Amino acid sequence: MQPPIYIRSIWDKFSTFPMETLTKLWVYHAQVNKPKQRSVSQMKEDRERFGVTGNCYLAIWLLDAFEKEGY
Repeated sequence: MQPPIYIRSIWDKFSTFPMETLTKLWVYHAQVNKPKQRSVSQMKEDRERFGVTGNCYLAIWLLDAFEKEGY
């Protein structure tokens, strides 16, 4: 099954991001009295600063990218 070009064009921006769950553990441990879900802007900052991604992280950022493209 091949996705439509509009989906693929956005997905390809994220295809090099590793899928892992250590980031979630790190956030839950580090953010004791803060919300456990980071904003997309915080996710982008963490990605640039630490090179981390994560499964939930990637899904939320990907949905945000689709919304910004009007899908």
